[in-house]
Amino acid sequence: MFASSRKSSLFSSLFQTPHIICRGSSRNRVISGSDIAASSKVSAQWTRLGLSEKKPQEQKPAYATSDQRMASLSELKEIFRKADAVCFDVDSTVIKEEGIDELAKFCGVGDAVAEMTRRAMGGSLTFRAALTERLALIRPTREQVQALITEHPPRLTEGIKELVHKLHQRNIQVFLISGGFHSIVEHVATQLDIPLTNIYANRLKFYFNGEYAGFDETQLTAESGGKGKVIGLLKEKYGFRKIVMVGDGATDMEACPPADGFIGFGGNVTRQQVKEKAKWYITDFEELLRELDSDSIKMNHNDIFY
Repeated sequence: MFASSRKSSLFSSLFQTPHIICRGSSRNRVISGSDIAASSKVSAQWTRLGLSEKKPQEQKPAYATSDQRMASLSELKEIFRKADAVCFDVDSTVIKEEGIDELAKFCGVGDAVAEMTRRAMGGSLTFRAALTERLALIRPTREQVQALITEHPPRLTEGIKELVHKLHQRNIQVFLISGGFHSIVEHVATQLDIPLTNIYANRLKFYFNGEYAGFDETQLTAESGGKGKVIGLLKEKYGFRKIVMVGDGATDMEACPPADGFIGFGGNVTRQQVKEKAKWYITDFEELLRELDSDSIKMNHNDIFY
């Protein structure tokens, strides 16, 4: 269970009025039959001359790196030490629990939601569909979410507070990217002195009477591959050259690329796939602290101090 804490100011996001977003239709170029015939004729002429038609190069995303090969362990450690930003998953990484499981237990449907989670992990559902089904079963009210955070706030994983502080000392920005809920992640960010603007997570919606009204499906974290899309957005928005993702799950590992490095974390739960495939796999944050400290010692020997 979470330890007790009361910070009612953290629940402002829960009271936002649900809004309607209108999507504009996309514009598609219409290709006529005459266009296709003309193109075929030109291609045939190139072929008769023994030449190859030059095809336009595929445009790479703005966040794509020049070298997408898998970094070695030593290279990954170097990337971590010199990163512009480090992004952390929240559930079972920054905190000990899975937020949606705790909310389900608090609302009395823990076992049923856990079973749905196991089925969803089989890959038969998209992330959005799985989230929709589980929340439809939980149907948390605004008061229940507030009570969960107030009575059983999330427990920080050992060493994370010190690690975030050390990263901030080195002017490395820290972001929280979660498939969980913004209201819970806000509480975590406040404990770690992370700006609330550095949170990317899902938002629950409620009717005026506090009843559950769904979740904001426009958030990048509400869709499959969302964490990678967030990292791509961060690179485009802030011009970061090196970003490292840290997390326990496959969705965290899949965010690299566009992340330049991934560090698997197994301090709270072991995901076998991540443990086997991650180039750098840790079970406590002390290892990352030691890596930063060793780098500081090397820098000090060169009369450069942080």
